[in-house]
Amino acid sequence: MMDLTTNYMGLSLKNPLIAAASPLTSTLKSIQRLEKAGIAAVVLPSLFEEQIRREQEEEERIALSRDDLFPEATSFLPAGLTLERGSQAYLDTIHKVKAAVGIPVIASLNGCSEGGWMDYARQIEQAGADGIELHIYYNPPSLEITGRQVEDVYLDVVRSVKNSVTIPIALKIDPFFSAFGNMARQFDEMGVDALVMFNRMLQPDFNLNNMQVETNWPISKAGEIGIPLRYQCAARQDPCLSGGHIRGL
Repeated sequence: MMDLTTNYMGLSLKNPLIAAASPLTSTLKSIQRLEKAGIAAVVLPSLFEEQIRREQEEEERIALSRDDLFPEATSFLPAGLTLERGSQAYLDTIHKVKAAVGIPVIASLNGCSEGGWMDYARQIEQAGADGIELHIYYNPPSLEITGRQVEDVYLDVVRSVKNSVTIPIALKIDPFFSAFGNMARQFDEMGVDALVMFNRMLQPDFNLNNMQVETNWPISKAGEIGIPLRYQCAARQDPCLSGGHIRGL
């Protein structure tokens, strides 16, 4: 029998098949089915910076709306408020999945700025996740922001998350860097354990008839593999490009 054991992010997997974040990895039942089918690891759907920030702002709003009533007002604050939030439910999911399956469980954290949301990287580790797939997508809000500044945003976020945890970190990014090979090398030097290439960004459409935003999830096409293959060569500094075509890897 062929040995398919492989190493990913420093994790030993029985084969190279990993279930990416999707509805199939969003419930314990479906993850158990994936494990039974032979999947070697799963990536949970993302916990978003915006979600965490919104919950923190809501809790602060509730607290501030009551603290000036009278001295006993603090006793009116909802007990265990954070236990009902989506971020806590995410941590609970990690606990449950880890207890129920024998394959590595990789959490997913999505954010693009430094701040308190990064504390959840540490909480994800404490919840039992075997690793974190960190998603960064930064769309510069100003024409004055340079490419170097955009790169610094990525590097700063990666540095902060890496300093927060000891479990391996995979970085899922888009291909739109001026010099992707150089960025890949910098991520490697910072200790990133894997690069996931590439993030398929949500590209909504606008229905002008009802003025609504419509989302769709197009199925991948065979031709899309070209860009990841080319940039793998660049990241490895492998002279595999010749005449605009890819030689055998």
